[in-house]
Amino acid sequence: MRQPVLQWTLVTLIACELVCGRALADAPPPDAGPAPKTAPATSLKPTFFVIAEGANSDAGSAMTIGVANEIGKAMKPLLGSGPWIIPQPDWKQADLIEQCHGDPMALGGVVVTFYTGAASHFYLLFQAETQTFSVTAELVSCNRLRGVTSASPTIVGVIAELPGAHGTPWVVRRSQVSIPLISIAGITALLANTKGPSSSSSGAHASTSSSNSTANVSTAAIFGALFSQASLRDIPGYSTPLKLRYGSQHVGVDLVRAIRDLCTTHADLGPGADAEPRDALCTAMGFTLDPAKVAEQQEALDAFEAAERNESAR
Repeated sequence: MRQPVLQWTLVTLIACELVCGRALADAPPPDAGPAPKTAPATSLKPTFFVIAEGANSDAGSAMTIGVANEIGKAMKPLLGSGPWIIPQPDWKQADLIEQCHGDPMALGGVVVTFYTGAASHFYLLFQAETQTFSVTAELVSCNRLRGVTSASPTIVGVIAELPGAHGTPWVVRRSQVSIPLISIAGITALLANTKGPSSSSSGAHASTSSSNSTANVSTAAIFGALFSQASLRDIPGYSTPLKLRYGSQHVGVDLVRAIRDLCTTHADLGPGADAEPRDALCTAMGFTLDPAKVAEQQEALDAFEAAERNESAR
């Protein structure tokens, strides 16, 4: 009786080894936890970052580049060689905070949250296309005090309306108007159709009815083709990339004006608020808090922009 029991035990052990071994082989590897994060790159000189949130990648890229260019142009006549202005379309606010902690040269950045949409309007004789941007922005300082290497990132300003807007939301619209060639072709065909053989040449009632019916059908066909085709056409020279670029530049100009306004007052912070993080960021970016120097800054900016326009006109 012992031999069958031993044989059965041996068979069971072999089967268990096969099944258990296969189960262990098929089991997923143990969770090793999240991959270690790479330390952010450090900078050789002070840096300011531009981040865009709330839009697709193309619009976000155009927005960060356009805003960064306008901030850089505004700072150039004020500081000469100012901080680097770096567009980061793939970043979020958390990435900026991480950069503040890891890069001693990081000054902070601006987080632009926006929505954009386009509309095309066809009015038979002309066509209008409008790109609209609804925008808000957060100005973030790394808040690194003098002699202290550690950062304490702080939102030092929120821009939801522009200076002097009196409660009106920050909205940017750019429109382009053109006369579609298809409108000219359709109107030409329509005029040619109305000047064709009239019913008076035949003198017969049946011929008159047939001629009028044909003219009505032709007119309806022309108008139908005109409206269906023109509404599907973009204005030549006003493609989506250009709409985004022009709109982003406009947002950048507005943002520079709003930052300069923030840097000349503490009224929005309320009594008792610590304004030092904002003051430090404004000073590093060349936007003075001294009202007596605001006019000087504006003159420098105007002279710089005039020189750029003259250079472009050559």
